[in-house]
Order: sequence, then C-alpha cells, then structure tokens
Amino acid sequence: MSERNSSINIQVKVHTPTSMLAAFSDDLQGLLVVGANWQEIEAKLPGAISELMDAMGTPITDVELVPVNESESDWVAQPRFRADISRAA
Repeated sequence: MSERNSSINIQVKVHTPTSMLAAFSDDLQGLLVVGANWQEIEAKLPGAISELMDAMGTPITDVELVPVNESESDWVAQPRFRADISRAA
C-alpha cells in the first residue's frame, strides 16, 4: 500500500492572563490542543491530529512535528509547528 504525504501548518497562541497555550490549524478544521507549556502541546499534537483525521475518515500512519518558527511574539500567532503526515492511499 502506498502512502501520500502532506503538511499541516499549526499556530500557537498564548492566553496572556493564564499563560495557557492553544494550538490550532487553518489547514485542519477542528484541531485544538491546549496545554500549560510547549512540551505539553508538542506531546498532545500528534495524537490529536491522528484522532481527528481518523474521525474524518482519513486514517494516517505517521505524524512528525517540525518546529517552524522559534521567535516569540506578543501580538500575533505565528506558525510554530508543521505536522508532516503520512496517509494510506
């Protein structure tokens, strides 16, 4: 069985009063992962992406997170990760 690869850009916003983080993607509607720190977000994202894709009828075989932009911004959400996914054809 061959695989098709694609990427999902993921943004992270910081809720300033609580310092909680929220990761979401315009490329994958419905994706929302919250966490107390970057490590928690990074740990939760692969499972959340996999479960959401499966629920949409597109099972995937692998999710690899790639940090994209390490610079901090207090004003806008910047892409923070790219999820490279492998889907069964």
